[in-house]
Amino acid sequence: MPSPYKRGRSGYSEADEVAAERNAMLERRISSDALRRKNAGERGIVMSSDEVDARTRNTRANYLDRLSTEAGREQNVKNESFAREVDLPAANSRAQYESEKEAGDPNALRMSFAEWKKL
Repeated sequence: MPSPYKRGRSGYSEADEVAAERNAMLERRISSDALRRKNAGERGIVMSSDEVDARTRNTRANYLDRLSTEAGREQNVKNESFAREVDLPAANSRAQYESEKEAGDPNALRMSFAEWKKL
């Protein structure tokens, strides 16, 4: 019977690589949002497109590095939980509607919140 543990290109399991990529994309979304707010004129934000890329690469690498210990795996869970709290508004919430409207989503721009929520 073949092992359910399949190594990916990096030497980690394919599931670990997918999880690392998911965390990296969460960080990219958070950092990109900060860059967008900075470019829109919000004060107090220091971010560049190079930093967004570096944060994404570092998040992926750090996730994989922390897999070697139990404490590191717990830290990965905490980091992902925190990133999700920071990044994603609750589904079909007013915050998500406002966020999508601000981002220029055509449905949010042309529909009221009540209409949009029914999509």
